[in-house]
Amino acid sequence: MWLIDADKMAAFIESKNIVRRDKKVTHKLKILKQFADEIIIGNKNFEIRKNDRGYQKGDLIRFEVADEYGNRLDGRRYTKHPLHDKLYEITYVLSGWGLEKDYVVLAIRPKEKEGD
Repeated sequence: MWLIDADKMAAFIESKNIVRRDKKVTHKLKILKQFADEIIIGNKNFEIRKNDRGYQKGDLIRFEVADEYGNRLDGRRYTKHPLHDKLYEITYVLSGWGLEKDYVVLAIRPKEKEGD
């Protein structure tokens, strides 16, 4: 297991030009349709991501659903996906434990709206 030192995390965040504030950060993340479908029906409540954004508990996620070629399913060229209108909160960030270096598992749950 990797233990993350607070000073090292602060230096990492600064090196990636990530601005941490006292309030929650909202991340826009692309996700493949097959995984978006699983989130919508309730089978998937986690994300595995490279921690290049300094994800923290309490941060929010808005997903942009893409097809297997990376094209966004945003209603202009494709059928709009139900996940587009949803907001998710990161409830836990796991690192280490067999994950590749710099990768994390993000536990997520639906959030009603950004102010809640």
